[in-house]
Amino acid sequence: MACSNSLHLMMLGLPAAWIIFCVRQLRKYGRLKPKARALQALRLPELPRFAAAVAPKQITTGACGVPEGCKVIYFVRHGQAIHNAAAAAYNKNGRDEEDHPYFDSRMTDAPLTDDGRQQARALLNEEMSQVECAICSPLVRAVETACIGLTSHLARGLSLVVIEECREQFGKNLCDKRGLTSSAAVAFPQADFSRIVDEEDPLFTDEREPLADMALRADRFLERLSRRSEKHIAVVTHSSFLCAIFNAAIDCRRSPELRRWFHYAEMRPVLLSRTTPTCTQTGLRFRFAASWFHHASQR
Repeated sequence: MACSNSLHLMMLGLPAAWIIFCVRQLRKYGRLKPKARALQALRLPELPRFAAAVAPKQITTGACGVPEGCKVIYFVRHGQAIHNAAAAAYNKNGRDEEDHPYFDSRMTDAPLTDDGRQQARALLNEEMSQVECAICSPLVRAVETACIGLTSHLARGLSLVVIEECREQFGKNLCDKRGLTSSAAVAFPQADFSRIVDEEDPLFTDEREPLADMALRADRFLERLSRRSEKHIAVVTHSSFLCAIFNAAIDCRRSPELRRWFHYAEMRPVLLSRTTPTCTQTGLRFRFAASWFHHASQR
């Protein structure tokens, strides 16, 4: 199929090198999901206010400092939860939409599966030695992933802060309705729930949160991260919310692979900055280069 499409494009007069590049990009990054394309099409005023690129290893390992005005955010999706496994079985069997497991009350605030816990444990092998603080969604699957995947960091005193702002797109799907705050706080004493003021879920509604609202919430969350004092921050959250971050709230033109859907317990280290005249994608590149040469000259 790719070959036939390439021949068709050549007949239209497009350069062969450009066609080969496009085919390679498609194979590397895959097709964007409809939700990602819908988020990109929103064109919300003043967004994106932030720019991002994949963080170089020199920075995530501490060999090179974080450029001024930037932060390294280690974005993590939770591991597989029971509603994810149930949905996979549902899609395979092709049942009626009314029977979708996301609408099943037994899936409310779904915990991880055994596979999901194993996926979370694999995060222990990821390069996050520089992380100074961790932030996660209050939904159980995110908190559980953070507590398992950041075990060694929590043991050395890393704070794990739970906030509502980075939770999954809410409404309609019961798997995205959180349980009682007090129950979660007892189950996960490593996490700090002090910023969750409501015992029951105050955000869940019968209608799905509009994409534009989620994109604006993602922007507010990034603003919150940018105002923190730490330079290296881990964030454990959800697929749709991550999709909103990278397809609406952040300019990812320098690293377009960031726009694709997150796999279970996938971690992506990102160099985040504001999209000001001194923090454009070009500026980000030159500022990183300047920082790198400065540190290299000191060694």
